[in-house]
Amino acid sequence: MVSIIGYAGVNDNNPASMRGDSIFNTAFYPPLTRYYSLMLHGAVFGLFDRDAGRPERSLLTDNNLLVTADADIFNISEIKEILGIEKQEKISPAEVILLSYKRWGRECLKHLHGDFAFAIWDAERQELFCARDPMGVKPLYYFYCKGIFVFSSELRPLKSLYPEGLKLNKSFFLDTVITHISPKDLTAFENIFRLPPAHYLCLTNGNITITEYWKPDINKEIRLKSPADYDEMLHDMLIRAVAERISSESAAGAELSGGLDSSLITAIAFDESLKRNIPFYALSNTLPGTLNEQFKDEKEFIIKVADRLKIPWIEVSHTSRSLINLMSHTVRLHGSFLQQRFGMFNDMLYKKASENGIKYLFSGFGGDELLSARIGTPWNDMIRDGQWKTFISLLKFRNNPARAVISAVKYLVKYYGWHILAPEYTYGIFNKPLLEKRFSTLALKKDFIQAYDLWNRYRVKYRRKNCKYLSQRQFQRLNHPHLPQRMEYSYTSAAFYNVQYYYPLLDPRLIQSYFSVPAHIRYGADGNRCLFRHIMKGTVPDEIYERNDKSGVTIPYIQPKLKEERHLLLSLFEEHSSQDGLAEIFDFSKMNEWYEKLVARDEKEMNYLMPGAFYNYLMVMIYSNEQEAITGI
Repeated sequence: MVSIIGYAGVNDNNPASMRGDSIFNTAFYPPLTRYYSLMLHGAVFGLFDRDAGRPERSLLTDNNLLVTADADIFNISEIKEILGIEKQEKISPAEVILLSYKRWGRECLKHLHGDFAFAIWDAERQELFCARDPMGVKPLYYFYCKGIFVFSSELRPLKSLYPEGLKLNKSFFLDTVITHISPKDLTAFENIFRLPPAHYLCLTNGNITITEYWKPDINKEIRLKSPADYDEMLHDMLIRAVAERISSESAAGAELSGGLDSSLITAIAFDESLKRNIPFYALSNTLPGTLNEQFKDEKEFIIKVADRLKIPWIEVSHTSRSLINLMSHTVRLHGSFLQQRFGMFNDMLYKKASENGIKYLFSGFGGDELLSARIGTPWNDMIRDGQWKTFISLLKFRNNPARAVISAVKYLVKYYGWHILAPEYTYGIFNKPLLEKRFSTLALKKDFIQAYDLWNRYRVKYRRKNCKYLSQRQFQRLNHPHLPQRMEYSYTSAAFYNVQYYYPLLDPRLIQSYFSVPAHIRYGADGNRCLFRHIMKGTVPDEIYERNDKSGVTIPYIQPKLKEERHLLLSLFEEHSSQDGLAEIFDFSKMNEWYEKLVARDEKEMNYLMPGAFYNYLMVMIYSNEQEAITGI
């Protein structure tokens, strides 16, 4: 696994200083020793290798072009055929990217199918071209200051290399304390940005342009003979999405949580690995055996999958780090506090994966956002498409004709009067009393809340555009910034152990195929993941196929850890309560009570406890203590 980094805009007055390996080296945590760099007039590109493999194949020059890439390209054979180089046996993803760019220029992105972040420097034109994969599996951060453009796979190096005083991004910080996910281009720092997924960046004559190059066509529709044909199409697409991500270079693994998504991906990945004689393991976060009665995990369902399919299983039921040490490690690794915590809490699973030689980890993440999501009845779609037979059957005329007629009239009026009757925005289930009670949990000073109008900022977090059609609603969910952000955080946390992720349920070709399925077929009989269940049937145990809930938490041993470390955490609050900057932000008089409620887990209070915000605040305190004091927000 490699991390890429580079400068563009280097001139004759300072090229040597920009090449210094020690500068790049100490920018990472921990400092990386296997560093490789190449210089071409106006740019220096480098990469760090965590694997002692062949990193030079990810860093190349060809005449006036310089490329560095952190990439997995899944359609190399397809591109080789188009380029007429089928006989060239060994070709790296970076070479494919470079050849594609030479053939198609910026249009190469229409031909590349994979997970990638790369940069290409054209020395003749003095032009930089950077791009990121459609869903944002591979991160790319950058800044442009004093005529120098710097990019990296990870945020921390850019923070270290920024040439001027770096300030916290106020908007990102405010989002963090109210548990809002910031827009896809923001980081915790002013002037350091993320290139959004499915976008490319060009730097020409000192001007940066950022352009979107892909999004699914949600209006495209495929017409097949029967619902079973759609099941078969998506089933085959999903198997292909998993199979093309299987690598013969090392053992593979999958996160198995016992839910529908992770169970299906684990089963398919295991089967495809067996065909290639590649070692494969399922890894699961569970509770220690003595705590199963007090808390709840998914171990019962995890074991059913592992035993029935005979998958070698690695159980992770503890972390060797304290919560404070874990957060401190995360802050140092990322160079900032985070807005999501999955990658941080998953630290021990990554460690176990690495100890067992696993370098590639499959995840079912992303299914809840599209393929396996529960969806509301697409009445408007059926009316628009003239699917009257399905429309009538779902109204259940035979059970209660009078009620069915009233419902039919209601849906028809709503459809034809949409622009008059439907509000532009909706809060869904998040009504004002619910949000007020949640917001009141936050340990924030009243003056700070008022100064930045945080209540209204918090409410907007739950507001979404009221979409008329199913595909619009599903695209809105798929396009939410929490998806790429979680993958970015998990990328860096897993990379520490030389592990990288694959997300087959977020495969762009699979996504496009799913959106091409008519809405009433996606909904099925009752909207309860019918289409996804049809894809699963026969692949996973029936007990998983028939599941209608998921009662446990993904990383369950964190909750008892919270209870065990009471003294450490309360001491942390006390230590920071007198720090000027934080004392103006956090209401430390509420922190102890908040902690006690999180430990008690009263069922009546569970919906209002805001554990994510609690951990965010802890990370901010640790960041302020170890990195830089937070003042002047």
